[in-house]
Amino acid sequence: MPIETFYAWIAVVLGKGKVIASGAPEEVRNDKRVLDAYLG
Repeated sequence: MPIETFYAWIAVVLGKGKVIASGAPEEVRNDKRVLDAYLG
């Protein structure tokens, strides 16, 4: 488990200046919008 998710209870991800996902790190990491925004 990466250190940044060890301490995080809620993760918020921004895409183009707007929140595209928020919630538990595991949920956010697997969110399709996050994957599309950051991995193409």
